[in-house]
Parts: sequence; structure tokens; C-alpha cells
Amino acid sequence: MASTGQRRKPSWGWKARGSAVLEGFTIPFAVKEDRQNQVGQILKELRTDRWSDWERDDLEGLSRDEKQRKKTTLLTTYRSMFTGPHGVTLKHHDWLPEYVLTAKIARHRLTTSYDTDLSICTVRWRHASGLYGLSFFNNHLDVDARFTSFVVDGELTSRSNEWAVGEKGKGFILAT
Repeated sequence: MASTGQRRKPSWGWKARGSAVLEGFTIPFAVKEDRQNQVGQILKELRTDRWSDWERDDLEGLSRDEKQRKKTTLLTTYRSMFTGPHGVTLKHHDWLPEYVLTAKIARHRLTTSYDTDLSICTVRWRHASGLYGLSFFNNHLDVDARFTSFVVDGELTSRSNEWAVGEKGKGFILAT
């Protein structure tokens, strides 16, 4: 067969809305999986089987001005959390943080190829209308991650890692 010089475009098995495969995949499940991805990264980089040294900042009872000050700090500290369609939307003054969960682990404690501290941040946002939003930030990606790790069922980066073994083996796509 003669080659036309064109490459075949890869396709991925995205799930149709309402498909039976997606039963049970709820927002709480997605949040759990995203949090597990963050914790898994910490466990891998520290080479430990447990860690829970989170800094928690509950802003729910604070004034709008105090929440705005925290948002300004988040904008400065985690700039990339405010990119893309989701992040740009959160810049709007009607979105304010309500609960912030952060972790910063010094580079000298990590066993990783990264030359920076590991920074993780999860924010629960509330819109003036009453809607909620979530942001997940992590400045280190798993060094074994590939595009397929995020879009193909059964792919995950924790399968061969003794520190963060993963639970479902269904890949990041189930969380999103």
C-alpha cells in the first residue's frame, strides 16, 4: 500500500454522557479522585506511605474583604490556577474562596527530578449567586504521566509505584 504521507489521527475512547460505564461517577467521586491524585504525588515524592500535614484555612465566616485578600494571595501564589476557562472565570469578583487546603514541601525533603518545592492547593469557591466551584493546583506532575494516563481507561501512573498504588486503575479520566 502506498503511503499518502498523512498520519492517522489518534482517537480516544471518551464516554458518552449517560453511558452505563459512567454510573456512579459523581461530583464527590471526582473530588475524591482529584484529591487522591494530589496525595499520591506527595507520597511518591516523599517516598512514604502516609502523609497528612495539610494547612487548612476555613474562610466561611470571614468578611468579603478578608476573603478578597485571601483571593489576592492565591492569585499571586498560584497564578496558573487562574488560567484556562475555569481559572479565568474565578478571577471575577463574584467568586471568593471559602476553604483552602494547601501543602508545601521543601525540595530537600523530596526524592524527585524537580528542582522546586512541591506546592499543592485545593480551593472551594463560592459565587455570589450561591454556586460552588473547586480548583486543584499541583506544580509537579508525575514524571511517568503521558497523555494516555489522562484519557485511556486502565492507564495510571501509580501502578508500578510502591508509595501510591492507586485504587481503581481507571485513569484520571474518571475523575473529570
